[in-house]
Amino acid sequence: MSMQPKILRALQEGEIQRLGAEKVIKMNVRILAATNRSLDEEVKLGNFRSDLYYRINVFPITTPPLRKRKEDIPLLVEYFINFFNNKYSRNIMTISESLMDTLVNYSWPGNIRQLRNVTERAVITSSESVLKLANPLPLETELLVPDNYKPSNLNLGSLEDFEKLYITKVLNHCNWKIAGKDGSALILGLPPSTLRSKMKKLGITTVSA
Repeated sequence: MSMQPKILRALQEGEIQRLGAEKVIKMNVRILAATNRSLDEEVKLGNFRSDLYYRINVFPITTPPLRKRKEDIPLLVEYFINFFNNKYSRNIMTISESLMDTLVNYSWPGNIRQLRNVTERAVITSSESVLKLANPLPLETELLVPDNYKPSNLNLGSLEDFEKLYITKVLNHCNWKIAGKDGSALILGLPPSTLRSKMKKLGITTVSA
């Protein structure tokens, strides 16, 4: 937060001044900003200045989630295999067609970060040259459908109620671990700080972090 007024001032005035310097430097730059957070939500939570948000939100480009660009998954898997082969001195050469189909058809609620972590674990644990999953992928239906949901029950409550049920179900699935490779934040596609803020807002009590 302490940096945001300085960035805003630089964008508004088109100039910067180095710490301890007397000379003002004029800027002629184009700003490209990227984030994996919902800045609308961060503004509401008080984590991001609204005036800075409106200043940089000139031409927004939203990247679709991984489940909506399945054609990217084989390319990403190949890239991650090569990357982790070099990192861990492994020699994974192939991936079965059935496993690739499983990866392509999975919804990836944690997006590319989840795919990256799944591939990394698979590279580490595969004992031969063929990639094998270290653990089965969690079932989407286990995560998405509340325990008390019945198809004939039309009284499902508010969107906030469903969000609370969904987040609680993911937390239970992850044994209430929030951050890290096996944490709830990764599955939900949220930074851990944002997940904790949502839990506080929804009245979800943390069992363990």
